[in-house]
Amino acid sequence: TSDLVFVTFGLYQTLRIPLTIYVPFAIQYISEFTVVNTRLKKFLLLEELEYSSVVKQPQDEPCCLEMNSVTAKWETNTSDNNTLEDITVKVELGQLIAIIGPVGAGKSSLLMAILGELPAQKGEIKVSGKLAYVSQQPWIFSGSVRQNIVLGSAFNKILYDRVIRDSALKRDFEIMPEGDATQIGDRGVSLSGGQRARLSLARALYMDADIYLLDDPLSAVDSAVGRHIFEKCIVEHLKNKPRILVTHQVQFLPVADTIYILKDGRLNGHGTFDELSHSGVDFSELLKRPEDEKPSSISPHISLHADEHIPTALQIDGLVINAETPELGSCVSLHSMIDDYQPEPVQLPETEERASGTVGYSIYVTFFKAGAGVFKMILLVLVNIAAQFFYVGSDWWLSRWANQEEDKYAAVEKQKRFFADHNITDFNNSSIVSNITIPWVDSNFNIYVFTGIIFALFVFGLARALLFFRIAVSASQELHNRMFQRILRTPISFFDTNPVGRILNRFSKDIGHMDDLLPV
Repeated sequence: TSDLVFVTFGLYQTLRIPLTIYVPFAIQYISEFTVVNTRLKKFLLLEELEYSSVVKQPQDEPCCLEMNSVTAKWETNTSDNNTLEDITVKVELGQLIAIIGPVGAGKSSLLMAILGELPAQKGEIKVSGKLAYVSQQPWIFSGSVRQNIVLGSAFNKILYDRVIRDSALKRDFEIMPEGDATQIGDRGVSLSGGQRARLSLARALYMDADIYLLDDPLSAVDSAVGRHIFEKCIVEHLKNKPRILVTHQVQFLPVADTIYILKDGRLNGHGTFDELSHSGVDFSELLKRPEDEKPSSISPHISLHADEHIPTALQIDGLVINAETPELGSCVSLHSMIDDYQPEPVQLPETEERASGTVGYSIYVTFFKAGAGVFKMILLVLVNIAAQFFYVGSDWWLSRWANQEEDKYAAVEKQKRFFADHNITDFNNSSIVSNITIPWVDSNFNIYVFTGIIFALFVFGLARALLFFRIAVSASQELHNRMFQRILRTPISFFDTNPVGRILNRFSKDIGHMDDLLPV
């Protein structure tokens, strides 16, 4: 009867969604979980790193740093030469140690060993106090300028203003649209190289650490700003801190308490500027850059030999340095040099465009044009119409069949009541004839037609799904290729105003939605 047919059909419809949607999703999630579990298991079962060669001293001891016969290299399981060989350095409270040497001598690796990033094969590194490291390549995250300097610490207005003044960032804040609240892009793409370097230095100063490791922080700034930073930050602000300065700026070496000369990972000598100069050290040759590298505009060559006259005061780029005393003097006021400094304008990252509301028809047209031509679109429309026609036809034919069976059942029941009212038991020999006509229902014909409709619905439904899947995948590939080609040919300025994360999000999340959600 129709009651049983429609109830059964409703049960099948109820089971259709879990079986056709949830079960495939369950299989997908199980496979993804298996992959993630395998990766996590592989990571967690890796061998533990060896203990750090850096020995932390008790907090009550004075701040100092000492390296005793340290030998280290990056790849411990190779036969390559050691990155550092028998390095012995000691920095006490208030001392400024300068590390100089040619490119590739291992100056940055020495700082990495102090930080524990470069494992030591021999020797010992003793550190007493909190370390602050200013890298050669500043690390800047997406946020405001103040957030990059404070870095989650409690805000101290007095210390913050002093750090900004000593780092020569005050003039830069004045030209920024929102001052130190200006949002800078990922990796500081909206800032110049000098601004990023000074921002990294200001962060280290605000940290107020015990020991400072400075990896050539003056290489990205011009001469005037470099002098200001060296005097105000390194000499005055950090005068009571142990400092290790890696630098190519020869004009600042007379101020250092001790100069260590590093070459090919080995110490070639150490001493004060006067001692090294009397011993015949040629600083200009020692710091000479490779032929294919342009010399820095703020690194003037100075050639001092033992047989040359050692002046009591050196005049370099207008800066007078007294070789006898560790103080800086200048024939030109630092304030006047900083006043002449013109900061570069900050190019803010572009705001990401967002649309709200319904998706316009032009988006659909662009999507289908990318994945199909005119023939495929017409075929997809026809297949959709046919599939929908047979889907509706199956319900209509099932309803027609059920109505016929219901009419037949009602006629039979009516005839039975008529015979019961006239006490007729022998239906064939009875002289009483009822005017009730029992309609004829050809069940086999209905079954054949319904089966044909269902088969056609399956064929056209499968064709519709496969054709749309093919078009969606082709559209996704075509749009991805177009976007990739435009990224390859876009000007470099595009990457200065658009964070890398935003670009990667277009290639990952958005393309993933087109690959996964639209075909389904």
